[in-house]
Amino acid sequence: MSKTVPMTVTNLDGQEYPVNLYHHQFHQKRIVKLNGVIDGEMAESIIAQLEYLDQQEKADICLQINSPGGGVSDGLAIYDYIRYGLRSDVVTVAMG
Repeated sequence: MSKTVPMTVTNLDGQEYPVNLYHHQFHQKRIVKLNGVIDGEMAESIIAQLEYLDQQEKADICLQINSPGGGVSDGLAIYDYIRYGLRSDVVTVAMG
């Protein structure tokens, strides 16, 4: 199954450039998207993104979750990292 990445156009110095909305939301809005079944690979990716944003600055991070579930230990790894590994507060939004 192919995933479509939403795009928009930004204007920089009179030139228009395509922008990946996920990239923009990640860097500008500090939004991490968890979409799909939570497994080891997903948990590792989410933790890495949270860690990156936390190292950039201590400000709220929004974790948007749209998941049917998955591995308990993988989900707990994310939960434990949010609870004990970050300086920033994480706001979770359950979707779907």
